[in-house]
Amino acid sequence: GVTQIAGGDDVSCAIADGSALCWGGDYEGDVGDGGDAREQRLVPTRVLGLSNIASGGLSINGTHVCALVRGTDIACWGDDFFGSLGIGRAVVVEKPITVVVDDRIFSNGID
Repeated sequence: GVTQIAGGDDVSCAIADGSALCWGGDYEGDVGDGGDAREQRLVPTRVLGLSNIASGGLSINGTHVCALVRGTDIACWGDDFFGSLGIGRAVVVEKPITVVVDDRIFSNGID
């Protein structure tokens, strides 16, 4: 069942059975399904490539989303124009990318 729900500027997400589901405006790729940004998702849509998300491990801030995966990894997606995804690029990321692995932070994709 659903263990968490969170809302942002144009997207809402939930954790259900260890997977993330998001829906809404997707104006900045924050639904995380890899589809075209700026296309609304009117029903919950599974976020690509994420499973085993910790209960309570989902966070939305404005137009980007991060999830705690397997208790030690962090994956984020959405608006990175101000560096909020921690990937060293100012882009829209339409599917989750790992920014922390086993509690080790990646800088510009290089550890």
